[in-house]
Amino acid sequence: MSDQQQIQIKVPDEKLALNYSNYIRVAHSAEEFVLELLSVYPPQGSMIARAAISPAHAKRLLKVLSENIESYEKQFGVIKEMPIPFNLGNMGQK
Repeated sequence: MSDQQQIQIKVPDEKLALNYSNYIRVAHSAEEFVLELLSVYPPQGSMIARAAISPAHAKRLLKVLSENIESYEKQFGVIKEMPIPFNLGNMGQK
């Protein structure tokens, strides 16, 4: 049905490890969105990953996250939002 080409993705073993992030900072310019995933345990924290994506890709990310949250909540119940217990500046953190 789709004419899209299937692409094989190779993931190096060292990239398969999961890192926990409990904080994200997001900033944007006209050209890109910058996502910073952080692991924060006051009084310190560390950056887990940093990525820049195009505005169109950011919009696709928003859509797929929204779809996945909806699916999660149907299966496990509504996610309760908790206040962020620390402040790392005003870079649009969520």
